[in-house]
Amino acid sequence: KPFHDRELYSTIELSLYKHDIRKRLRPSGIIQTGFAEIPDDIPCLFVSRDFMILGATKAAGELFATSPGSLVTTRLESWVILKGEKGVTFPESVIIRAKNDQYIPVTITLGFLFDPKTRTTGYLLFFTRRSGPA
Repeated sequence: KPFHDRELYSTIELSLYKHDIRKRLRPSGIIQTGFAEIPDDIPCLFVSRDFMILGATKAAGELFATSPGSLVTTRLESWVILKGEKGVTFPESVIIRAKNDQYIPVTITLGFLFDPKTRTTGYLLFFTRRSGPA
């Protein structure tokens, strides 16, 4: 069947637009490659540069008393409480708020993941429980 040029160009343009939107919304390959290498028994979150949680291990879900899937696409500040004075939070004052409203003192170790294909960087947050009051 013959196609009208205008119709064909509109269809191609719409397809390219949809592909671009899907690519931006879909988590990058960094989750399937780098983050997938982290063992599930280590409490770890993969966080974007704007502190959106993109991935969570099973141990992180257990620490936060929720499923790893319900941590994804939430903001980090809805789970981590920074109790610093004058805008400075010291390691001994970081607390997480679990889903069951339990407050748990933690230490966070920071790592980075870089995806050369999309040229994006994400943060790996490793959590260790601290003894002491929350």
